[in-house]
Amino acid sequence: QLLEKVRAVPGVVSAGTITHLPLGGGNSNSGYSFADFPLPPGQVPPILGTRFASPGYFETMGIRRIEGRLFDRIDPTRRSQEVVVSEALARRFWPGQSALGRRLTQGLAEDGRWFTIIGVVGSTRDIGLKEKPYETVYFPLLRLEPGDDDGDEWVPRNFTLVIKGRVDPAALAAPVRRAIWSLDPNLPLAQMRPMEE
Repeated sequence: QLLEKVRAVPGVVSAGTITHLPLGGGNSNSGYSFADFPLPPGQVPPILGTRFASPGYFETMGIRRIEGRLFDRIDPTRRSQEVVVSEALARRFWPGQSALGRRLTQGLAEDGRWFTIIGVVGSTRDIGLKEKPYETVYFPLLRLEPGDDDGDEWVPRNFTLVIKGRVDPAALAAPVRRAIWSLDPNLPLAQMRPMEE
């Protein structure tokens, strides 16, 4: 509903959400196991960036789709087992090959729930402009967790809303704020600023 409201604001071209914005000052990492590369006993899984993104995020940020497809809808009733990964991750684990259809899980293979890679997107520099591009796994914004047979979904506590407009960003601040508060006037909004900043 939030994305629908924001996308309807005059001057907005597209919108999406992400749990950690590139260069936004936050970060989230997790260990991952890959079906293609079983870990020897006692070895720690590689640590990779972890993000939760909505449909429209990659397009709004100008992050190009390299192969496969992106998230197409937010559906809290669907038990999604699909992920998108960054080009840096795909090149590290499958150099010269396609990452599509490969499977991964957070944590150890024997403990996890497997996800299938459906798309590869351009890499971002999340920590700083001098840092190497991040190896990142993107999950759908909403997802049912293992054992959530009652339909409960996992939802991030906070996220960044990204908007691409055809007008000056300053002109969008007030109408976007009103659109969000039309859903819930108690939703806290912070750090509204142009990406250039």
